[in-house]
Amino acid sequence: MQADFINGYKFNHSFSMGLGVGIRKWFYKGGGGESIIPVYVNFRSNLGYNKYQKVYPYIQSKFGFPILNQSVGIAFKNIPLTFCLYGEVFPIIIAGLYINFGMNIGITF
Repeated sequence: MQADFINGYKFNHSFSMGLGVGIRKWFYKGGGGESIIPVYVNFRSNLGYNKYQKVYPYIQSKFGFPILNQSVGIAFKNIPLTFCLYGEVFPIIIAGLYINFGMNIGITF
């Protein structure tokens, strides 16, 4: 389970930067689990954006403690949804280094 909140500044149609905070929760077989609250800087670049496109690709990076995340996705001009594939790396107490891959659906406003 995971959730993120990013508050940022849009420099232009192609680049934005912000600060983010999230929560990650893991559950282990047989009970128990772990949680972390990452705090990070977020960079996002819309690739090939022009004012006539309805859908455009983007790349996004999150750097912070204790997270490194890279994602590639698509965003929509007239609706506030994004879809992306991501990979992230961070340490967790019991398992050591944790690498996670997945798909994310986001809401922008």
